[in-house]
Amino acid sequence: PESGIATYYNEDGSVLYTGGVEKGLYAGEGKLYLEKNLLYEGEFAAGIYHGVGKLYQPEKKRILYEGSFEQGEFFGEGRLYDETTGNLLYQGNFYAGEYDGAGSLYDSVTKELIYEGNFREGKYDGQGRLYSEGVLAYEGEFSLGMYNGKGIIYNLANGEIAYEGVIHKNVPMPQTESGQAWAEEYGESFE
Repeated sequence: PESGIATYYNEDGSVLYTGGVEKGLYAGEGKLYLEKNLLYEGEFAAGIYHGVGKLYQPEKKRILYEGSFEQGEFFGEGRLYDETTGNLLYQGNFYAGEYDGAGSLYDSVTKELIYEGNFREGKYDGQGRLYSEGVLAYEGEFSLGMYNGKGIIYNLANGEIAYEGVIHKNVPMPQTESGQAWAEEYGESFE
């Protein structure tokens, strides 16, 4: 049918799609199958994933992503799982398929937290905390994946502060008490 509820079949008779359709395209709630295994269940618009849904690895029959979609891409709040282990890899905001906004990144094997904070274009950006084997390694400002701004680097062996101050592109900067020498040299202030 052009609109309403429909079930479409593959040539072998297996179900390809079941759910809402509008103007012949998947719309509203539905389920899409690949080789008899569930690929996606959730909301569609104009034939693509749009709204809240779950994307599966059909051959392994487990969830790859659950959350919001926009125009077929991860968008908004969601949870991404590792393709190999099935463990949670990332939980937080997405924009156009990339980590963007507040989120947490996990080691897909050990399940330990790697990073929590802000992301931009899939990289650490803004305020965040970076961990190494479960131990806090750095907390502070990031810019597109690098330590950049005010931050604290920790000694991984004992957890004590190894450096606190201004960091520029992963390099701790020598500075006066106020950080002015660094700011004057680079023309920026992180206060």
